[in-house]
Amino acid sequence: MRQGVLLLSLVGLALLVAAGSEAAAPEATILQIDPQEAEKDSGTPISFDGQFSDGDDDQLEFVYWNSSIDDVIHSGSEFSDLSFQRQSGEFSQGNHTITLVVKAGGEWSANGANATSWLNVTGPPPRNPEASVSINPPTAHQGEEISFVGSGTYYDPATSIVAYEWYLDNEYYGGEMTFSDSGISVGDHTMELIVEDNEGLRSEAAQEPFQVLPPIPLAHLDSIDPSPAKVGQVITFSGHCTGASGDEEICDEYRWDIRSGDDGSTLFSLYGVSVTVDNLTEGDFEAWFRIIDGNGTESSWVFEAFSVGPPNEAPVATITISPDPLPGSTFVPEYYQFVEITFSSASSSDPDGNLVGWRWWFDGALVSTSPDWVTSFDSPRDGQVKLQVMDDDGVWSGNNTRQFRIVANTAPTATILLTPTTAVEIDALVTLNGSGTDAEGYIAGWEWSLDGVVFATTQNATVSSNVTGAHTVALTVTDDGGLNATASATFMVKAPDVSEEKYFEVSVSPIDAAVGEDITIDLSGTTGPVAEFEINYGGDIMTTQDRTVIVSFDVAGTYNIDISVSWSDGSSFDSSRDYYTTTVTVSRSGGGGTGGDSDDPDGDGSGGGGLPGPGLLAALAGLGLAARRRR
Repeated sequence: MRQGVLLLSLVGLALLVAAGSEAAAPEATILQIDPQEAEKDSGTPISFDGQFSDGDDDQLEFVYWNSSIDDVIHSGSEFSDLSFQRQSGEFSQGNHTITLVVKAGGEWSANGANATSWLNVTGPPPRNPEASVSINPPTAHQGEEISFVGSGTYYDPATSIVAYEWYLDNEYYGGEMTFSDSGISVGDHTMELIVEDNEGLRSEAAQEPFQVLPPIPLAHLDSIDPSPAKVGQVITFSGHCTGASGDEEICDEYRWDIRSGDDGSTLFSLYGVSVTVDNLTEGDFEAWFRIIDGNGTESSWVFEAFSVGPPNEAPVATITISPDPLPGSTFVPEYYQFVEITFSSASSSDPDGNLVGWRWWFDGALVSTSPDWVTSFDSPRDGQVKLQVMDDDGVWSGNNTRQFRIVANTAPTATILLTPTTAVEIDALVTLNGSGTDAEGYIAGWEWSLDGVVFATTQNATVSSNVTGAHTVALTVTDDGGLNATASATFMVKAPDVSEEKYFEVSVSPIDAAVGEDITIDLSGTTGPVAEFEINYGGDIMTTQDRTVIVSFDVAGTYNIDISVSWSDGSSFDSSRDYYTTTVTVSRSGGGGTGGDSDDPDGDGSGGGGLPGPGLLAALAGLGLAARRRR
């Protein structure tokens, strides 16, 4: 029983201790803000007084005074920080909500009604922004660019200018801060500017007058000729003026200033649309040009740099002759008559410029003004040619003279030797041996033609034709002087003997062969007008006019060899007898067998594995006759 009472007593004591240890939050109270209304710019001192209480008698740890506009306006950890003073100018303009927060015993006070108050900081009434305008130049000629620059001054509480409105002679013009214009009409004008700040307040219109005069004339420096120039040359300067319309006009004054390119000093002035100078020394210069129109308005200056180089050096004329002279020519080059000769100025030169003119003289007469003179001579003679060249400064060279001699040239001779001289079969080769002689020189060219068509340019050649009848071969030889001679000869191509009986004979050997071994197809026994043979061996097809054909197979197996003949007269001997087939066996070792020999008119290949042609079978069955071999 006593133990139970003791336990209950201990529990009760613990509850009392726990209840007594619960901490109470501190409380902050704003006692006064004096004065609660003040003008910002008045410099009025404003006093802030507060207090705090804590049920646990905890010590003050921190103090915060806050403004809804300016955030923290005072803070500290001392009891004295509950009261402080600040000037009205230190606050932003507006109605502030002031709160006091304290910390004691590790806890912050709540924002109760006693910890909140207000402060109203007033200011002067809002001030409109001010606009200003700058115009440069304030007086300009039409066509010249005028710059307009706007600016604005804003006042608290505004923080920026956000809009620009321009008016030209009371008409809305644009909304840019700055701009330029060169197209405003002639006359007196007023430009106005209104600005607006970010508070929506607008300025009064700022006005600035300006004047646009009639357009000034324009000076155009057309040319400086020549440029660059050389000491002693006449230099011509040309220009013109244009008015407001852009058309060329006659102005009252054209002034040229020739200035030093080194220091810009004026050496002398000249007047006129076109002026000339011939006394400039070597160096760099500038030509400045200005005009005055009929209204007395001056143009702007325009200029162009130019230079004067050392005095001109005369060109040098040199003659070259082509082709090369004849072998054996001495000091005077010799050329054949009728040969085209080129007299060239290509080796001529100008040390300080370019060649622009040429004069060729022959026998005292001017014969050409081109860089080259090309000619030929019909008869032997001695000649002399002279050349002058002109540079781009208009200076002619001295004469350059060359002697030459034209010698006689006679045509060569040509000879043809044909082999054979008798008529040949269709497509049989005829050998052509050519020869030629030239009394003065040598044969330089050969040209063969068959029936007027050139087919070779060698001394010897071969030719054939598949057209029966007479054919003309011509040989043209050309000597080293360009003269030529032609010889001709004729050969005959025989017509095929259609009276000879058509006979198709084939022999294939071996019919048992090794892989890669040559298999000979012998067609030499065939007679009659053969155009070609077609051979199909294992799927490969060839056409030929050869009478002996070699084939082989790379893989072991059994293969058909099919052969047909086409006759040049276009007709068939017998559709079945114009065809032959046999079979060959190809093994790795080979058998060496021989077969496939056919010498009958049916071409049935009865020997060595050849198959009888269906034409032969039909003939035997229908007529009971064996074909006879005839040649």
